[in-house]
This record gives sequence, C-alpha cells and structure tokens, in this order.
Amino acid sequence: MSVLRRGPAHSNTGTVVLVFAIIAALYFARDILIPLAFALTFTFMLTPVVTYLEKLRVGRFLPVMFTVLVSIAVAGWISWIIANQLVDVASQLPTYRQNIHSKIESLRNRGKGPLGRAADSAKDIGREISGPDAPVSTPAAPAQNQKQRNAPKSPALPVPVQIVQTRSSALADLPDLFKPFRRLWGARALF
Repeated sequence: MSVLRRGPAHSNTGTVVLVFAIIAALYFARDILIPLAFALTFTFMLTPVVTYLEKLRVGRFLPVMFTVLVSIAVAGWISWIIANQLVDVASQLPTYRQNIHSKIESLRNRGKGPLGRAADSAKDIGREISGPDAPVSTPAAPAQNQKQRNAPKSPALPVPVQIVQTRSSALADLPDLFKPFRRLWGARALF
C-alpha cells in the first residue's frame, strides 16, 4: 500500500514566491501589455471586416487601409463628442455651483423653499416615529402654482387611515425573508 507523502514545506513557499513574481512581472510590464491587449482586441474586432472586403477580390492592402481609416475616424468622432460634452460641463460649472449653493442655503434657512419645507417635513416625521408624545410643528401652507390657484375649490374627502403594527427589530423580519424558499427546502415546520 502506497502512502501519499507531502513534499517539504518549501514547496508551498515556492508557490507563493512564484505567484508574487508573476504579479510583479505583470505590474512592471504593464506599459507594454496594456497596448498589446488593446491591439489584440482591435485585431479580433476588425479582422471580420477585412476578411469580408478581401472576398470582394480587392486584395489585402486596400481592405486593411480602409478598415484602419474607418476605425480611426470612428475613434476621432467619439473623442470629439466626449470633448464637447466635457467643454459643455466646464462652461456650465458656475451655474451648477450657484444651484448647489442655493440648495444648501435653502436647507440652512428652513421654511424658505421646497428643500426647507422638505427638511421640516422629514424632521416632523422623525419626531412622530420616535414617540407619540413628541410635539409636531404645523407645516407652513404650501405654495400654490397657477393651476392650483385657478382650480375650483371643493371640500376634500377624508383619507381613510389604517394603523399597522410594526415589528420591534430587523431580526423579526427574518422568517418573512425565507418564506419563498420553504417549498424548496421542504422545511415548513422550521418557520
């Protein structure tokens, strides 16, 4: 009966050293390997076009030149679109800055704009959730747009309210999380 024996402990060390050596070689050769990877990708992408044009009995030089020129034109067109988008964003940057500044100011000056009213509402909801005895501030009357001002005023019907008991912790929701898997596991009695 043969007994399997493990090699000496240095074989694991040799594997680790080999892996680190390969990673280091790839790291230092990245200046060569990345363009090579792009070249191989473009070769695989453009070879079918060149092969199709060669079947038209044009030769090899013209299909290759045509494919290279078209791919350069497409790359230039995409670069032009991206450059225009970047220039547009750079030219509108002061507008974005002013917009962000006005939003921050409306948050600081509560009640003076839609964000201030939203912040007040969020705080009121937080107080309501934290306890029933917490005082709730009355919200300011929302600003009306032109359609709301001109609309005929009708008495609003009350909205029915339904009180739902909430669970005390997130762990109480775990059984509901596994309900779809009950049939698969065949363990209905577990939950």
